[in-house]
Amino acid sequence: MKRTGWGELRTMKPDLQRAIMTAWGELQAMGVEHLDVLGSEARGVATANSDVDVLVHLRGPATLRQLVALPDRLEVLLDRKVDLVTCAR
Repeated sequence: MKRTGWGELRTMKPDLQRAIMTAWGELQAMGVEHLDVLGSEARGVATANSDVDVLVHLRGPATLRQLVALPDRLEVLLDRKVDLVTCAR
């Protein structure tokens, strides 16, 4: 089953969710097919100092450019440190 979209964003705080949804077209252009939030943000226990753990499903194998650019862009969008995880294809 192929999943597309922003996955488990419904567990995120509304301001972070809004930031992802606003930039969804840009993230898709960077190769993101699906995005899930993990860790404290997904459990609803994140604090202002928590990072955001993000699992991305990419179209095709991850490139070095994606592995550098995606967390950088997400950190700007979310104004928080982002730990990025990709899944193997």
